[in-house]
Amino acid sequence: MFSRSRRDFGNNLPPHSTSAAALLTLVRNMLVCDVDDTLRLTLGARAKWWKHGGHVRQAPTRWGNVDLSFKIRGDVAEWRWSPVPVWTTLALPPGLEAVDGSGMPRSTELRYPPGASRARIRVRATT
Repeated sequence: MFSRSRRDFGNNLPPHSTSAAALLTLVRNMLVCDVDDTLRLTLGARAKWWKHGGHVRQAPTRWGNVDLSFKIRGDVAEWRWSPVPVWTTLALPPGLEAVDGSGMPRSTELRYPPGASRARIRVRATT
């Protein structure tokens, strides 16, 4: 509890390390999630993170440490990650969908087989 009048916590100090650990875990799981038998990447990456490009180094997973980078330029979304021995699901940025060569929509999530390590997909805004 924070006191407005004294502008401090008094004797009720917050558990800073617990809050920091929870925040770090949340952000990590937004980008690299390994709760089941599939590696899931960029599930909760914000649009700004995509615009400027994001990366994670040495994120611990059930299949070893994973590096991840992702970005969007124009109408192309791109991911690079450390290969793992399980399927990988990639989530597109909010408000975008993948399109095939003819411009037909494909999906907002893409699956890649074990051992894959990069993806480059044409995207467009969802209508």
